[in-house]
Amino acid sequence: MEICNLIELVLLLSCLGSFSWATIYYFNKSKERNIRQKIFLLCVYIIGTLHILGVSFDNQINPDATLIATILYLLSLWVFWSAVRAVGSGGLRLFFDGVEPDRLVMQGPYRLIRHPFYSSYLLCWLAGVVATGELLLLPTILLAAILYTLAAKSEEKTLLAAQFSEHYAKYKSSTGMFWPKFI
Repeated sequence: MEICNLIELVLLLSCLGSFSWATIYYFNKSKERNIRQKIFLLCVYIIGTLHILGVSFDNQINPDATLIATILYLLSLWVFWSAVRAVGSGGLRLFFDGVEPDRLVMQGPYRLIRHPFYSSYLLCWLAGVVATGELLLLPTILLAAILYTLAAKSEEKTLLAAQFSEHYAKYKSSTGMFWPKFI
């Protein structure tokens, strides 16, 4: 395995390890998962497996792609861990649980985007496509974007019905869902 591929694989596994840690220990401490959560997680694990296989067996030696993929992986990790730091030790609810949140987080990356965890995941999947140049991985980004959009909209529906719905509505109008609003 070329050193570029090894770097990409280590960064991908760092992202996936972080994401798995959050799913198991950080979000919604309950080990019980509803059917929507199980299907969602299965799809994400399949996407992750496809990316591991793509990066592991990639023989593309393109320094520009390696540099861009490395930046995207590092950005993914930075957004993820910044969101963890902003949320704090209490964690957040796991997607599709329908439970009214007890707080609204608007610091750290949440100042610019409403769903930085999903943003970090999308950056990771994008990095995998860039790293490998494998167009067959493009549908995984589309599938992930659909899944994260459905989860984000479900969460926002719950947030807009919560005690701080007015604050959330104002916040929602001034921040992007996954990417900062520049207008």
